[in-house]
Amino acid sequence: MDPTYDRHVVKCPKCESNINLSIGRFPVGVNDSGGWVLKCSACGEKFAVPVKNPDDLSSVVSGASAIDSWNNELENKAEVLASHGVTDRPSDVKRLLIKEFSGPEDFYDLASHPLYQCGFCK
Repeated sequence: MDPTYDRHVVKCPKCESNINLSIGRFPVGVNDSGGWVLKCSACGEKFAVPVKNPDDLSSVVSGASAIDSWNNELENKAEVLASHGVTDRPSDVKRLLIKEFSGPEDFYDLASHPLYQCGFCK
């Protein structure tokens, strides 16, 4: 079965720049759990983001680069994070799932402006 892809936007915990991700998963089948150590393109901050299938189906579209990854089955998360001086604080990373019901719109730039902003935490 072909994989499906969801768009996610995470914010850098330091400068709050938008980072666009494409998260791939198999609707039926085995999906790897793991994540990336990302480096923000705007400020250079390194931080951890959990994702499905980090080494094959998922990718960073814009706003950061994936400098390393971990796989929960290999239990190498602590080692990967420590090698980059990153702590595991998932509550620091704000995340938004973008659902598209038709083709992408060309008139709105999600990379520079969030579509929605939480009234509580901004």
